[in-house]
Amino acid sequence: MFKSTSTSLLVLGALAIIAGIIALAWPGVTVLALVILFAVYAFTDAGVQAMRASRSPGAGPVAGHLLLAVLDLAAGVTALVWPAPTALVLVIVVGLWAFVSGCTEFFAAFASGESAGTRALFTVGGLVSIALVLQRRVHDLWGIMGAWWSMSLRRSWTGCMSGSRGGFGVPSRG
Repeated sequence: MFKSTSTSLLVLGALAIIAGIIALAWPGVTVLALVILFAVYAFTDAGVQAMRASRSPGAGPVAGHLLLAVLDLAAGVTALVWPAPTALVLVIVVGLWAFVSGCTEFFAAFASGESAGTRALFTVGGLVSIALVLQRRVHDLWGIMGAWWSMSLRRSWTGCMSGSRGGFGVPSRG
């Protein structure tokens, strides 16, 4: 889409910062939108599984795909009927993802052949990601909105890191 990786990273960084600011400004609406998006995904996947079941050659795959379709439908309905517990589970999943990606970035800084600037970006980015997840665990009384603020700050930080990689021409992994 873009002619250079630097331009792509700058645009990705800007969009991530905007998404983080929107999530900080309207956390309730953002969480509800995430829950609805998850429900839409579950319903779509249920349809895909039903189509795969209709095209499967044997009884075993048909039963498996139909079971997955029913589970997807149940997940979508659950998300729409009980959005608060669904949001809590989604925040926990996002928190686990942030922790794992932060650890991955931190340890990627020690890969051979990386420049000092890349190592610094990976180290700082990984530590900030891990710190935002751990501060969330320390302040469990904040509830889901506190967790959402923490994840929004992490998204904004990721955007800053991505934009700085693009702005300084630092190669990106992945």
